[in-house]
Amino acid sequence: MTEGDSSVVRQALKLVRKLNASSTIDTIAKLEKHGNTSVRTSAVTTLAALSTPAAFRKLTRFLTDNEEEVRIAVLDAIAQVKSVRLQKECSF
Repeated sequence: MTEGDSSVVRQALKLVRKLNASSTIDTIAKLEKHGNTSVRTSAVTTLAALSTPAAFRKLTRFLTDNEEEVRIAVLDAIAQVKSVRLQKECSF
């Protein structure tokens, strides 16, 4: 796959986020094996943005990625969700 192809995949993931297309979760999860780090990071961002239990289950699969950048993106996504949940629980 060329860098140009990776760019197309990243753009498609942006569109998925914009449309909140949760029906694509299984397809996005398959990007765990993609050869481009930025595509995998974008996949993590997209799964987190979809914010469904299924998306978060798939998100955790990226925790074993060889690239630190991808693993950090997963941890950031999890922290964000916990922060939002905590704010909701603490609001009066």
